Amino acid sequence: MIEENTIFDNAGNGISVSGAHCTVTVRTNDIHNNTQNGLMFLDNSAGIVEDNECYGNGDSGALISREANPILKNNRLHNNKKAGVSAHNDALGSLEANHIFENEVGVASLTGSELEITRNKIHDN
Repeated sequence: MIEENTIFDNAGNGISVSGAHCTVTVRTNDIHNNTQNGLMFLDNSAGIVEDNECYGNGDSGALISREANPILKNNRLHNNKKAGVSAHNDALGSLEANHIFENEVGVASLTGSELEITRNKIHDN
């Protein structure tokens, strides 16, 4: 469990989750101003990401790749340099009731990704 932290100014990702047996809950964190992504899920990892504020990161607010399968719900992803959420290389997962705004792109789903996207507020990207 990663809960109620302020995660900022890191020289890479704020939080990285990787590997088939890696499942984590990320809840109620303030994740900002990291040089790469605020959150990154790779390589069949999974988890629940909820009620986080993710902003001002150098790449995306959240990156999902290589068959990772997280659930993102009730997060605010904004003012990231690239996408609020970026998914590629056969990424899976769901986005539910997130507020995604003022990024270069709201949600980028590329290269075989299969995201379930429901009840989000995505605007001004």
